Amino acid sequence: MENTTTPKKPGRKPRAANETMTRRELATAVYHKLRKQGGASRITSQAVFDVVQASIDCLNEAIVAGKHVEFRDFGVFEAITRKSRMGRNPNKPGVAVVIPPRRTVKFRPSRKILADLAKVLEASK
Repeated sequence: MENTTTPKKPGRKPRAANETMTRRELATAVYHKLRKQGGASRITSQAVFDVVQASIDCLNEAIVAGKHVEFRDFGVFEAITRKSRMGRNPNKPGVAVVIPPRRTVKFRPSRKILADLAKVLEASK
């Protein structure tokens, strides 16, 4: 019998489903936090989801327009252009390939997030 699974690629390890927060889970967490604080007695979870979705849409539009999007104590999103470079075809290592320039998003975390991550690392030792 043939093995039909795809071979593992090097790089990031796959995340378990409970390690990823989706848009819906973010909206639900915000909804419950607002309810716990008593400020959302008349707001629905669907309304919170719509606000989260609208926020993501606005963030996307600003990044595409080339703006820096900064959230204090969270980080900065910015669109950057990676310049063209030479690469190698893994199937034909002797052949040089031109990798064209491309636009991508860069995220620079805030000092607060970096400090919080460092605390988690120290606590796990």
